[in-house]
Amino acid sequence: MKQGLVITPKIILVDDDPLEAQLVSHGFEKVGIQADFIYFDSGKRFLEFVEQDAAQTKDVSLVLLDLKMPLMNGKEVLSACQSRSLPKLPIVIFTSSSHPVDINDCYSLGASAFVTKPIKREEYLDSLKKIADFWVGINQRMSK
Repeated sequence: MKQGLVITPKIILVDDDPLEAQLVSHGFEKVGIQADFIYFDSGKRFLEFVEQDAAQTKDVSLVLLDLKMPLMNGKEVLSACQSRSLPKLPIVIFTSSSHPVDINDCYSLGASAFVTKPIKREEYLDSLKKIADFWVGINQRMSK
């Protein structure tokens, strides 16, 4: 039987907290998900990356976007993605907020999903596993 080529998923994390970036990447490893991570410490830097060369995003499996960031928050990033006609990416809001207004606003602005970061370690890891299982595992992306 011929084996297929294994492609390592590419995950973008946009969060102003570098410790959170480490938690996420180590969390994915801990639950058995090997991925290439691209980290941006601001929404502005993420948008510059996407605008610079849309081809860079064609293999992106998932974008994890924090809401509460200085300069440009997650909602502003979502809005900019819509208004600038940037490539459609699966953007999952991964934030400490569970406020209904934030949830509704994010979906209205084109978020693919909204996940509140759990505080307890095991629940946090379980959330990352579920996110990865769906977005990296079973989700089928649009062909480019």
